[in-house]
Amino acid sequence: MLASRFASKCKRFAQVCAVLALPIGIDSGDENQTDVVYGLYGGTGKYTSVIEGCDGPPRTVDNTFVEGAAALYMRVPQRTRSPFVVGVSGALWYSDITLASSSNYDVEQGKYLDQHVGRQTFAVVTPSISYEGEDEGIGVGVLIGRYPRDFNDEIEFMPHITGHIRVGKADKMHLGISLNENLPLNSGGGAYNFGLAFPVGRKFNMYHAFTFGGFHRGGLTHQFRIRLDKSSSLDVNLRWSTVREDTGSFEAGIGVGIRRYIGR
Repeated sequence: MLASRFASKCKRFAQVCAVLALPIGIDSGDENQTDVVYGLYGGTGKYTSVIEGCDGPPRTVDNTFVEGAAALYMRVPQRTRSPFVVGVSGALWYSDITLASSSNYDVEQGKYLDQHVGRQTFAVVTPSISYEGEDEGIGVGVLIGRYPRDFNDEIEFMPHITGHIRVGKADKMHLGISLNENLPLNSGGGAYNFGLAFPVGRKFNMYHAFTFGGFHRGGLTHQFRIRLDKSSSLDVNLRWSTVREDTGSFEAGIGVGIRRYIGR
């Protein structure tokens, strides 16, 4: 009897941890479900400002950034088998920005000079709602504020909408597509993700996806969730993108987070 109860609890926790591509980490379809999930995240990385034109080789300027995020998701109504989840997340991004410029031309030196924008901080708050069924999930939210997406000769920002689609059971291999839902947003995976999530045993889950937005070019993201105990897990997210082969520049990020689960 004790072994059966322990196995049942492990299975439920694995279901909670399986949704890696999405911050909506609440399981569905079990009478003893998680009611609340909250998390704290931090990340850092390197991005490149790029000017590509016909007047010579591309000009690139490398920058670094740091960011943090927090999130809270809650089943509604509480203590039920409801598949509906409401949530809110917030994120903060900071960098001392220098842009490659297409307009700052120095006649004496005969070349374009980089444009030092200076220290910049951007912040967003994102309320959301989702339906998390046993075999599928879909959600939508609104990104309130500004969060950087690309850096050419000016800063471009993320779209003001978030969302996700899950096809397949959360505790099995499934397809995950998301927009602006990674935590942290840039180092945690970027704006747009399309990939597969799958569990590896009872304590380890992975998500591997193509990612776009937040860096100059598309790349890959690898997200890992590690079970620490029955009520918490560790998230580690890695991201990589090559800017251009002829410049030798690359962009990368790493994000780390702690998630806590509150049940009935």
